Amino acid sequence: MSPHRVAVTISAAILPFVLAVLGAYTVVNYTTDGRLATYAIIHSQDMTDEQLIKVLGPHPRSVFHHAQLMMRAIDPVIALILGILVGLFEKRIPATMTVLTLVPYFLWTFSKTALAVSQPTGKAVLIWAKGLGIYAAYVLFAVAIARFLSRRMRKDGPPDRSVLV
Repeated sequence: MSPHRVAVTISAAILPFVLAVLGAYTVVNYTTDGRLATYAIIHSQDMTDEQLIKVLGPHPRSVFHHAQLMMRAIDPVIALILGILVGLFEKRIPATMTVLTLVPYFLWTFSKTALAVSQPTGKAVLIWAKGLGIYAAYVLFAVAIARFLSRRMRKDGPPDRSVLV
């Protein structure tokens, strides 16, 4: 790889972290359930149960569940955005560039979630395998998007698949 391509790859590898921070900021500050869940987590030590129920409403579990679902939706959106960006700008090796930009972020995210699991060993291994499988699917999805867009954006057009007889 040329030095320019290495610099672009390193810069692109930082982009998922920036998008994750922006996504978390958006969920926490601009959604009702995210704001309520954050407020309840921060102030739960100082509040009584009645005060927490008053803040969270009649269904407190659903508030946390919706906030968690919105936070989980950040990872596939990051994979989609990076797949599109790499497909638009990289013409020679879009799959490799997509993997090089996404894998550091997903390994960092997986290490945060894997170390937080306090389950028996067998169940923890299944949770880790599920997490790795989900992140592998996100990377493959992004690679497919990048390769598709890269082929469509070439100046010489898509490869000819006709068979010569």
